[in-house]
Amino acid sequence: MMLIKNISILSVLFQLFILCPLRAQEATYIYPMAGQRGTVVYAEIGGNVLGNKENAVWFASGPEVFSLETASDEGSDTPSKGSRSSDGLSSHIHPAKEGTPARLQISIAPDARVGDHWLRFITPQGLSNSIKFIVTEEPVIAESDIPHDTPAAAIIVPVPALISGRIGAANQLFYYSLEVSKGEELTFHVESDVDTQLWIFETTGSWFDPNEITRLAFNDDPASHLVNKQPQLTYRFEKTGQYLVRVGSFRLLEGKKKGYLLRINQSSKDAMMAALSRGTFRRRLPADSLRRLWERTAEKPNSNQSDKPDGAAVASSEVSGGPNEESAAIAESFLMDPTADLPIVSETEGINQSADQAQEVNLPVIIEGKIDHPHDVDYYKFKAKAGQHLAFEIETPKLGPPLFNPRLGVFDESGNEFLTNIHKRITRNFTFYTKSIMPKTIYTFKLDGEYYLELRDITSRFGESDFEYRLLIRQQVPHMGGIAVHADCINLKPGNARKLTVVTHQEEGYKGEVAIMVENLPTGVHAVTGTDVEPDRGPPLDEGYKERFIPKRKEATILLMVDADAPSTKFPQSIQIKSRSIVDGNVGPPLHVRDIPIMIVGADPSE
Repeated sequence: MMLIKNISILSVLFQLFILCPLRAQEATYIYPMAGQRGTVVYAEIGGNVLGNKENAVWFASGPEVFSLETASDEGSDTPSKGSRSSDGLSSHIHPAKEGTPARLQISIAPDARVGDHWLRFITPQGLSNSIKFIVTEEPVIAESDIPHDTPAAAIIVPVPALISGRIGAANQLFYYSLEVSKGEELTFHVESDVDTQLWIFETTGSWFDPNEITRLAFNDDPASHLVNKQPQLTYRFEKTGQYLVRVGSFRLLEGKKKGYLLRINQSSKDAMMAALSRGTFRRRLPADSLRRLWERTAEKPNSNQSDKPDGAAVASSEVSGGPNEESAAIAESFLMDPTADLPIVSETEGINQSADQAQEVNLPVIIEGKIDHPHDVDYYKFKAKAGQHLAFEIETPKLGPPLFNPRLGVFDESGNEFLTNIHKRITRNFTFYTKSIMPKTIYTFKLDGEYYLELRDITSRFGESDFEYRLLIRQQVPHMGGIAVHADCINLKPGNARKLTVVTHQEEGYKGEVAIMVENLPTGVHAVTGTDVEPDRGPPLDEGYKERFIPKRKEATILLMVDADAPSTKFPQSIQIKSRSIVDGNVGPPLHVRDIPIMIVGADPSE
């Protein structure tokens, strides 16, 4: 990202006038957190980033960059002039009284990009965390300041509706009332940064309380996380009447306000799919998957196969070593150039319903199919050699967990199931076992033979046309896996240092090294390696067959050291984190990990 100042087409100008002193760079919420195209939104921003008139606001999505012009008079309530950005947003920041949140005026063009826009504050003490503002196509209802924490005080809303509200304390409740017709099916979805809960009630009354409400539906069950930030309900109403929707918070630190969005729509699969789009089975499995994996390792397969007769296979003695030693031999055993696209095979619907009718596939392969009715089970058979390391990966292109939960099982010729994608391990202080379906499973086959694979929904009670799957079966490729850098932004002080922890994953038996590079550092900043004391990990847990599902994890420490005379930066600069795989001295190509905004400030960011 680059900073463009005083160019009206690409920049939007902000001004912030707050008299209270700055103590930390934290923005906790923006309210309302969404706005409709073609409207002007007057937003409140909470947190500890409300410094003084020297502050600016920086949007960092795509080409958007925002800078600060000369401040107007502190006593004026008139905002400074703004200009339209390339993304269709313009904005002003209004002056605010001491001790009150900043008020941001955002003008949204009719053709503004719909979706998430991320903003940060630039302060004399550095850069704040990012906070999300959403541009929508539908109108946004701002929550009333009048308390509506009881059924009698519920705010009446239309259907459909998009409501923006604030949560200020744990166990806080908000009620909304809506008129629904008999047989109408609605979808309710909450988006928030905190653990939230969602209820639907009917006012039934009783002998003791004519205003008594009866719960019809409830959601506090996250699809894949311990904290449920996006509860969703779909409900069909049996009779016409007035109903209540309740939003509540489960966990919230004292004094940490957060925003939420409540969407009420006519039920549709599109809305449901959008809410599930970040599921664990959403990793794409393209036809060039093997080529992409080999790009993440400095080791290359032996692609010289011209002397191999068609249908030949590598003997088990050739693949008796570890995955790194045998990866080339395994690639040859599939008689396929690893840089070529994988073949895609569609299931033979209605035929592959039992092991006796299993559809035969040659490896490697991508299988496309669906579990389109309850009790639908798809069977496939394949051949494997002793010592071969295979990987099984599942993608759900449309519906995934918690609706479609694909279960994979592999059987030998005698019908014995020896491999599944269910990871069982102990949790909760050594007292409970938990099971999870996993999108990827790896296994080393012990015997030559023909094997059967079964794929179905985990309960067998559900199935529909949108229960689609893509199943990739391939040789394992020892490679550098995901890399995580846990830093939202970096504020540095001259003469000080900041630690970055980089977590790398070693997939499928990767035994090489991972080189981490930090580029585009500001003047006077140096990246050097560091060491950490290994924490006490306590007694080992029963983690089940962890190696089948979870890659090995390594941590590296990078220290960003700042010269005592390093110049301060007025605006953020993005540093680039890159990685390269190294195997037996061979160096792989550089891969981009992520960009992190960084500033050098004259005051201690922790003050």
